[in-house]
Amino acid sequence: MRVEVAPLRLSAVHGREAVVTVRVTNTGTLISGHRIRVLGVDESWVRVDQPTLSLFPDGTGTAVLTVMLPKGIPAGARRIDVEVVELTPPHERTVVTVELSVPAQSDIKLSIDPVTATGGSAAVVGVLAENAGNAVEEVPFAGKDDAGEIDFVFTP
Repeated sequence: MRVEVAPLRLSAVHGREAVVTVRVTNTGTLISGHRIRVLGVDESWVRVDQPTLSLFPDGTGTAVLTVMLPKGIPAGARRIDVEVVELTPPHERTVVTVELSVPAQSDIKLSIDPVTATGGSAAVVGVLAENAGNAVEEVPFAGKDDAGEIDFVFTP
């Protein structure tokens, strides 16, 4: 059995499909069956169009794996393993590692509480910051008053 997986490195983001192609060749002299599955990620994230292949000698079959990551998966490098198991003797097993990169996606939401404030020489409002992205973010706060009449102090 010969297994070819392409690409061996890919990038995946929430909401977009990442596609991997698996080609299996029967190098034996008898018809063989092969099971294809993905290890290392939740099985609900992956769709295999042909999880089993039946191949004549010297025949090649192709399966397409589609990875769809859920919202909020943290940014960073991951690996997924594509496993091909021969269902007929000699029951070979091949595992090919695919490097999956999840890029950082920034999604900072800001709100002020209360929305309006009336004060003499000072007023206090809260700034609420929510990180709805998939990576840690440093968010420096600064204020700007075009008339130059208001000073801003942020703690912390």
